[in-house]
Formats: sequence, C-alpha cells, structure tokens
Amino acid sequence: MLNYDRLPIRMVCATRRYIEEGILPGDFLQQVFSNSLVGAYMEADNGNRACMFEWAKFLYWEAPPGCHGSKEKMVAWCACQGLRDEPWPEEVKSDG
Repeated sequence: MLNYDRLPIRMVCATRRYIEEGILPGDFLQQVFSNSLVGAYMEADNGNRACMFEWAKFLYWEAPPGCHGSKEKMVAWCACQGLRDEPWPEEVKSDG
C-alpha cells in the first residue's frame, strides 16, 4: 500500500487515480511523473512549489518505478491502467 500522507491533501486523489488506475493527471502531475523538474516548477502553484522535496521523496520511496521517469513511461502506465493491470508490459517494468 502506497503512503500518500506527505503529499498536499488536495493532490492525493489525482495522484492516486494516476498510480492506481492509470488516469492521466493534470499538467503539474504530468510534469512530476515525466521527471521534468523545470516543467513541474512552472506548472506548480505555491503549495506544490513548497512541497517539491516531498514530491521527490514520494517518487523515490513510494511510487512504483514504472509510473515515472519519462513521458513515455507515463503514457505506457496510463495504457496499462496503472496498478490494476499487473503484470505490466516491459516498458513499464523497466527502471531505465
């Protein structure tokens, strides 16, 4: 079970829908999960800007590796419907 506790409360539902169901999130979360630091900062509101270190820790410690790291991984994650569709295709399993 993933721990969403350190994320801003208003972001938990969208984050959970993306990870657990593969539903494409809004612009800020797309930048976060695509591993675009600059894009994430540009799309972030003040609350998310203040929590960027928490977002980084969430990706590192909590989020499945197949759901973040590049735009391609994010698209593949949505295509396989997140955690609902295990076992995952090879492009989602890969850490690289």
